[in-house]
Amino acid sequence: MPLINVRTSLQALKDGSALLQELSSELANQTGKPEAYVMTLLETGVPMTFAGSHEPCAYVEVKSIGTLGFIRNFTVCGFDALRSVNRYK
Repeated sequence: MPLINVRTSLQALKDGSALLQELSSELANQTGKPEAYVMTLLETGVPMTFAGSHEPCAYVEVKSIGTLGFIRNFTVCGFDALRSVNRYK
């Protein structure tokens, strides 16, 4: 089961449900698995820093049981997820 877990320091997003749907579709596409098996998770308001800064940031984790394909899938999916978070803030 593919999982994408997005944690962000942003207190809220404009449309978290739309973001989760977008990430679900992209993860299914990147892993080649049916979207019916994809899980998405979004946590907002998570205290975190990046490079010593308290500026808004996000942590994206992608996991899958079974074949993962090329590592490129995760890199692309992770960067897409970060771009998506920025669109919904």
